[in-house]
Amino acid sequence: MAKSLQLYRGTVLLGDATQLPTLKAVADFPNDHIIYGKDPHQPGTNNFMIAIKNIVLDSNSVDPASQITLLDWTVSQATQLTNVIFDMPNFSTGHKGLTTQYNTPEAGNSNIIMNDLTFNGGAIGMEVNGQQWLFKGISFNRCTTGMTIISGFNVVVSASTLTDCFTGIDATGASGSLTLLDSNGHNLDALVRSSNSHPAGHFIILENVKSDSKTIVLNNNVLVTGDVSDTWVHGDVVSWLLQLCEACG
Repeated sequence: MAKSLQLYRGTVLLGDATQLPTLKAVADFPNDHIIYGKDPHQPGTNNFMIAIKNIVLDSNSVDPASQITLLDWTVSQATQLTNVIFDMPNFSTGHKGLTTQYNTPEAGNSNIIMNDLTFNGGAIGMEVNGQQWLFKGISFNRCTTGMTIISGFNVVVSASTLTDCFTGIDATGASGSLTLLDSNGHNLDALVRSSNSHPAGHFIILENVKSDSKTIVLNNNVLVTGDVSDTWVHGDVVSWLLQLCEACG
C-alpha cells in the first residue's frame, strides 16, 4: 500500500479466512495510519456498522523508528474486529498495532468486544482509550508493551497470551478495573503494571492466570510472582460494607 485506506459507516473489509490477504505498507509510507477505521464525518460514538475480518496488516518495510499505527479503531457498537494479524518489526520504537481516539479529543468511542487478534512486534501492540472493553483470544508476541490502557472504566481480558514482551499489560492509566481471566504470560518482565488504587479506580482482578515471571507490579513494587490459580484482587475496601458483614457474622 502506498497510502492509507479510509473506512466509512457501513464498510465491511472481509478477507478469505483460509488464506488471509495482506495489506502491506511500502517503505516510504506517507501517512501515520495504514487504515483509518473511524468515519471522519461522524464522532466516534456514532461510528456503527464497520467491520474488519480475516486480514493481515504489515508495517515491516517501514523504518522501525518511524511513528506509524496500523489501525485507528475509534468506533462503537455494532462493529467487528476479528481474526486480524498485526505484523510489525520486533520491539520497534515507533510502530503501534491499534489505537483509539485518534487525533481529536472529542473523537470518543464505545467499543464492546475485540476477539481473535494477533499482534507481532511493535513498540505497543494495542493502545486503548475508551469506555468498556472485552478482549478475548488476543495474542501479543515480541512487543515492547503488549497492551497500554490509556483509559477504561471496565476492561476484561480473557483467554489471551502474552509472550516475549517487556510489559504484557500497562494499566497505569486505567480509570476503573482490569480483569484478567484464563490467560498466559511467558518470558515477560511483568505481566501487569499498574499503580495503587485511588478514588478513580485501578482495581485489578486475576483468575486462572499462568505466569513464569513477575505477575503484578504496582508502583515498581512486585506484588505477585508466578501463577494465580484461584482469584486475586487488588483494590479499595468499602469500610461500611465490612462492618455490615461483621455485624451479620
